Formats: sequence, C-alpha cells, structure tokens
Amino acid sequence: MFFFIEGSRNVGKTYLIEKALKDEKLNLSYYKFPFYNISQQLKTDAKSLCIGKDLALLEMINQLDFDKNLIIDRGFLSTVVYNQIYRDQDPLENIKLLEYIKENFKKKICIIYIEADEEARNILGIAKVREKDNKMLDTYKIKEILSFYDVYLNLVETLPNVSVIRFLNKFNEDSVCLFKEAIKKVL
Repeated sequence: MFFFIEGSRNVGKTYLIEKALKDEKLNLSYYKFPFYNISQQLKTDAKSLCIGKDLALLEMINQLDFDKNLIIDRGFLSTVVYNQIYRDQDPLENIKLLEYIKENFKKKICIIYIEADEEARNILGIAKVREKDNKMLDTYKIKEILSFYDVYLNLVETLPNVSVIRFLNKFNEDSVCLFKEAIKKVL
C-alpha cells in the first residue's frame, strides 16, 4: 500500500511518520522528496519541479511491484494546494492533473490528511518557525492553505483507488497510536 501523508506546515506530519516507521509490524519504507534543497540549488521553476516529481512517483508506483508499504511525506495534494497559493497555478490546471491521475493511475493509495488540534498545539507551543519557512512568512496564508486542502480533498475523495483519512493530531502519545492504527486498518 502507498500512503501519502498530507497537511499544512506544523501539523506534525514528520513526527507521526517517524514514529510509524519505528513500528516494524507496519513494514514501512519512507520517501520524502528534498524539495527545498533541490529548488534552492537549481533555482528552477518550483511548479514544474513539483508536478514532474509527482507524475514520476505515481508512474513508478503504477508500474513497479513493491514488497513493502511505502509512506510518502507529501504528494500531489500538497502540490496542487501550494502551486495554487504560492505559484499562481490556474485551478483548471490542478483539475487537469487530478483528471490525469483519475484516468491513468490504477494502484490503490491512501492519503492521510493531518490536521492539528489547535488547542493542543498552542498549549505545547509547537508552532515554531523553521528556517525553511522563514522565506515564506510574508506570504504564509494558513487559512487559505487549509481552505484549498479542503476543496482538493473533496475532489480527491472522488478518485477511484484513492482512500482518504482525515486525522486530527493532538500532539500526544494517543495520536501516535491512533496514527499507527489508521495505517494498520488500511493494510
């Protein structure tokens, strides 16, 4: 099974993934595209870089057999959201990408969309700004990002072979256990 872990910044995606990877019963492999490093080194069109990465990854999944479950830190859902907000992507182009996936992608995948329990995050003081986020602070539009995730999640839920789990991270050990349980249920 292929799991795409999606969500806005600072919702605990990487933390939950790291905890799940330690559970040998889940038999997980991990992939995260080093977008920030590559985009900084190449100084290239980020929109094309993201779409190309997603299409290559989906085609690889479509064509190859895997004996492990693959957990992927961000995928095509984040691409359509962030391309629209930060890179002026035409929404119709995003719809074309989703239509392409609908028509060409045959393997089953699961998107686990992580949302933050804002009260827990505020109590724990988790909303730290990371260095890679510093450059985007002037355009960091969290409400708009969440709104677009919701719109595109609703569209993605209509795709065949895609299941979507909306997961609320309360930033505690119970959330880690529930995250692992969500993965186990899909397997």
